[in-house]
Amino acid sequence: MHDYPIASRGKIAAEAIFIKKTVRLSVRTAVLICVFSVAALAALGGALISRNAELTQRDREMDAVYSRALTTLVTSVGELETSLRKALWSTSPSMTCSTCTDVFGKAMAAQTSLGELPFSDLDLTNTAGFISRVGDWAWALARNAAAGQELSDGDRENLRAMSDAAAALSASLASLSAEAAEKAAAAASLGDGFKTIESEFPEVPSLVYDGPFSSHISRREPLFIKDMPEASEAEAARIAADFLGVETVESAGTSGGELPCYIFTSGQRTVFVTRRGGAVLSMLSSERPYGEVNRAEAELIAERFLASRGFESMKKSYSVSDGLTVVSFAYEEDGVVCYPDLIKVGVAADGSVASFEAAGYIMNHRERGLAEPSVTAGEARSLVPEGLTVLREGLAVIPTEGKNERYCRELVCEDGEGDHVLIYVGAEELRQEKILLLIEDENGVLAL
Repeated sequence: MHDYPIASRGKIAAEAIFIKKTVRLSVRTAVLICVFSVAALAALGGALISRNAELTQRDREMDAVYSRALTTLVTSVGELETSLRKALWSTSPSMTCSTCTDVFGKAMAAQTSLGELPFSDLDLTNTAGFISRVGDWAWALARNAAAGQELSDGDRENLRAMSDAAAALSASLASLSAEAAEKAAAAASLGDGFKTIESEFPEVPSLVYDGPFSSHISRREPLFIKDMPEASEAEAARIAADFLGVETVESAGTSGGELPCYIFTSGQRTVFVTRRGGAVLSMLSSERPYGEVNRAEAELIAERFLASRGFESMKKSYSVSDGLTVVSFAYEEDGVVCYPDLIKVGVAADGSVASFEAAGYIMNHRERGLAEPSVTAGEARSLVPEGLTVLREGLAVIPTEGKNERYCRELVCEDGEGDHVLIYVGAEELRQEKILLLIEDENGVLAL
């Protein structure tokens, strides 16, 4: 046994008491930490379980949406096949119009359902292309039938082929829908099925008609330059420099597409010159001042610019200002305004020409040799409905949706509220070909 001083024994006792209290606090703290940790883990676990349940529920809801869209698609394509079959057997223009309009409606419903399916990363060119093309083609047939035109033998052959293709697609979709219904996750099982449908899609005929999906559009030739020789890059560079009013330009490569071009730059301006014919397709300045533009002055600048570049007989059509005044010009042949031969010139706030675009002119321009219309002005006015007053009239060639043309009498009319309407009546056949509304405000005029 050791002898310690009284003061030391007291100090030891105090330290012992402190250690006991510290131990108690440490134990209590540890207990509290454990309690809070367990509570936190429980809360986190609950949140994860809840989140997992939400995700599971969302997956189920999305699968339900996809299943519903697939079911609607199957139904719509089946009805599309039925409507095509009915149109095949129609013998009067009124019945053809009715059945083909129904085909169009079923195709639109099928398009909507296909768009709701989760296939943004899949190539559905065959399926989606078929539905879009057959719907638009049927609409063109309905429009012709409404004008009294009967189905040709070629139309009936195409209707039969499209009906057979729709029947095959309907059967494939019905089989896919049945397989998806047997699986837990419909969305996960549809992708491979649609890949198979795409790879096995039946061959369908090329449709040549007056519409945006017509096969002839991809084979169109640029009429203005089709008989011209190929331009060398050096020749194209001189053409670009002359167009810009500079001594030289720098080569910036080439572009492909419908109108293959040489590309040149000069400062902030870029010019595209067609390889065939050496025609300036477009020009754009990347640095142009924005601000208030006097539209009348800008139109005059654009008109003078075209004349200085050798474009003759161009009639100003409409212009729109939005920091840049874009003026549209159409070629005029013996008093007939040819709207397909379009050139657009953009004028900046400082009066400089900041843009030029002549694709319409290059694709469509040629001398048409138009004859005197067989439909008289009086006959054309007879198709203007009550409530419209004819302000002025003229002759025009207008483009169709299928990149074709119609020779028309153009009637500029006004309704009782002062709004303007353009009515185009066939110059060779007495019927309304197109109706446009003129939207006029402080920014310019648009025809819609």
